This record gives sequence, C-alpha cells and structure tokens, in this order.
Amino acid sequence: MKIKFAVLFNFLSACTCFLGLFVGLVAASNDDVQKWIFAFTAGMFIYIACVDLMPIMAKQQSNSSRKKTVFLIHQIGFLLGFLLMLFIAIYEEDIERVAIDDSHGH
Repeated sequence: MKIKFAVLFNFLSACTCFLGLFVGLVAASNDDVQKWIFAFTAGMFIYIACVDLMPIMAKQQSNSSRKKTVFLIHQIGFLLGFLLMLFIAIYEEDIERVAIDDSHGH
C-alpha cells in the first residue's frame, strides 16, 4: 500500500472517532439510552477480559503441578469480581450520594 493511501485511510479512521463522539454526546443526554450504553460497555469489558484471561488461565493450570489450587484461586478471583460488581449495582445510589456529599463538603 502506498503511503498516500495509508495516510488517507488513517485520516478517515480518525474522523470516525469524532463521529462516534458526537453520536455519543447526543445519545448520552437521554437517561434510558445512558443505561443501555453502560450495559453494553460493561458487557464488552467483561467479554474482552474473559477472552484475554481464559487462555492464560488454561495455560497456567495445565503447566502447574497443583492444578486444583490454581483452579480454586481462579474461581475465587472470578467470584470476588462478580460480588464486587453486584455490590456496586445494589448500593449504586448510596455510593453516588456519598460521592456527591463529599464533593459539596470540600
């Protein structure tokens, strides 16, 4: 590929970032849309983390002489992550209220 085409495609790719920014700003002004955006974003983070972590975890477990211990540690990590997200979801309003009170108090 010639350098001119590479620069052109790089520029066009960069322009899509601004398009995404403006679409996101307009969409984020609606509370219902905001919830869907957050849910989609959280799902993508979980998907990427799992796709990235699963092969590493499988390799670690297969190379280890203590397979059951490694498996248990991995499961505890996943469980703690799940519980952390659950508690944040349950106490979201309380956390937000504390953060707002702290920002107004200082």
